[in-house]
Amino acid sequence: MSSEPPSPAVATGTGDSSRKGARGRLPLGAVFGIGLGLLMLLSLGSMLALSFQAAVENTTQLLRDKIYLVMQAGEERVQSFLDPVENTGRFLQTMMQTGDLPLDDHQKLATGLRAGLAGAPQVYGMMMLFKDLSVVRVGHERNQVTFERWANRPEISAKLGDLRETTTPGWLPPVWAAPFERTLLAYHLPVVVDHEFRGTLVLVVATRDLSKDISDVAYRGTTPFILFGRDRVLAHPLLEDGSKRGSGDNPLPTISEIGDPVLAEIWNRQRRPLDLLDGSGDAGHTVEVDGTEQVFVYRMIEGYGATPWIVGLHVPGAVGATELARLLHLAAISGALLLGAVILAFFIGRGMGRPLMTLAAAAEKVRGLDLAKVPALPRSDFRELDIAATAFNAMVSALRWFELYIPKTLVHQLLKEGAAVGSPEIRDVTVMFTDIAGFTQRTAELGARGIARVLDDHFGMLGACIDATEGTIDKYIGDSVMAFWGAPAHQPDHAQRAARTALLVARRVAEQNVQEGGMPMRLRIGIGSGPVLVGNIGAPDRVNYTVVGEVVNLAQRLEQLGKTCNEQETVSILLTEETAKLLGSGFEVECLGRYQIRGLAGMVPVYKLTREIEPEGPNRG
Repeated sequence: MSSEPPSPAVATGTGDSSRKGARGRLPLGAVFGIGLGLLMLLSLGSMLALSFQAAVENTTQLLRDKIYLVMQAGEERVQSFLDPVENTGRFLQTMMQTGDLPLDDHQKLATGLRAGLAGAPQVYGMMMLFKDLSVVRVGHERNQVTFERWANRPEISAKLGDLRETTTPGWLPPVWAAPFERTLLAYHLPVVVDHEFRGTLVLVVATRDLSKDISDVAYRGTTPFILFGRDRVLAHPLLEDGSKRGSGDNPLPTISEIGDPVLAEIWNRQRRPLDLLDGSGDAGHTVEVDGTEQVFVYRMIEGYGATPWIVGLHVPGAVGATELARLLHLAAISGALLLGAVILAFFIGRGMGRPLMTLAAAAEKVRGLDLAKVPALPRSDFRELDIAATAFNAMVSALRWFELYIPKTLVHQLLKEGAAVGSPEIRDVTVMFTDIAGFTQRTAELGARGIARVLDDHFGMLGACIDATEGTIDKYIGDSVMAFWGAPAHQPDHAQRAARTALLVARRVAEQNVQEGGMPMRLRIGIGSGPVLVGNIGAPDRVNYTVVGEVVNLAQRLEQLGKTCNEQETVSILLTEETAKLLGSGFEVECLGRYQIRGLAGMVPVYKLTREIEPEGPNRG
């Protein structure tokens, strides 16, 4: 249970007593006058020089850090594109070598390969090449599945002879695939079953897709590229449309063929080192192209074949020099116009800076509704600052009372979108009711303090689970909780969020029952989805942000139905048919049959939520 906030009497005591306490403080206007008088006695030369030097160093460091982050992002982009290909290959290789994916049944093998293909959209296609040159191929285009024998095709046999005997996974050099009219990269893995080499699994990606991928994260004014060696272009924004065609002998264009005149000059003999990158781990230089200085920054990455890749970018030098030019301009203006203001700021800021910084930091925590971490502001010698600090402390005390009754998610949304978020509207949401089974019988033995302790711990656990999925707690009703998803923030996956919350609550209850021992707690949960009226509803002087509609009643009836239906479960989670449909294939649900629900005509289908189904295939963190 949250700590008790200060009493209202203390929180609102900011009237005449506060103003009387501030009368002995120094007036801010007098302090400004003293500062202006001292201004005439001091010199600005050394301060301006030191400030400018520090600003140059800081700006240089910021530019260096920006370049490093851009290069780091480029390398990570390549890894995020190609590493899932390797992971998918290793997963399928393991499935084949353990017998989970049979090699002798080519139809089942093709089905397994297509499943792996669906989990890695960057994979253009894959094939299993057996020792006898029989092939099972699958591809993204037109759901391609092909069974072939290449033993009678010597031109292919010659190229694949070494590949069939390799025992180490790895990336092959780019090749031009004439049937598909594109350049491909292949990752191969040997398949060994019972110490017998059965063949090679090959996964291919299109360099065109890699070009699209790096182009999506290009920063404004920069041109990213990936070189294969020093003179072949593996990925570039100009390659993503497929207009630059390769050939069997030259699958990749050269830097002079790509159509980028700046990239063509990357290794120009007149290039000059880029001193800005000293110690950053990256390489770079500048080259003058058509009278304009161009900056190249690049990084060599290995692990994708025998030939190293160079990931980099080029940008006009004027873009990188903008910050320094702006700094020089600012220095000139500062020397002419801010001569007196710096000294005045020195004296005035010395007395005001710390309280204002403390106030700003505390106000930032208030904006984030992190009221528990907001410190009490100290009194100030300046009258105006002292009044502001006292008023701020009183405001925080009042807000601590306020946050006990208003959901934080609602307040965050109000701060973000304004009063419109509270206007009643029809919206699809998912509503959840919880109730402790048999709690009324246990209250007699718990006593008042025991009941409060149990409810505080229980509601704290429920609130943490609901907050974890960004749900909104509507109200507490005895030992019950009503919460909903889909408002005030728009959450298209509101049903999934509610289901995950219910399963998380079930795990927490099970853990608590094991830890505490004694009589285990049982919980009933009812979940329903559908259109409701949501918004501020109530009297003109007292409103509540809530949801109203048939779905609310149905969810509460399902929670009560848990008394007789699914009563053997420690946590009974019952769903409406609409919620079960919205969950889709990501959750395991079971239809318990049709039941008569009080207040509704006819029999209503009722479903039980069992678990969330983990996605298949390798997952990268």
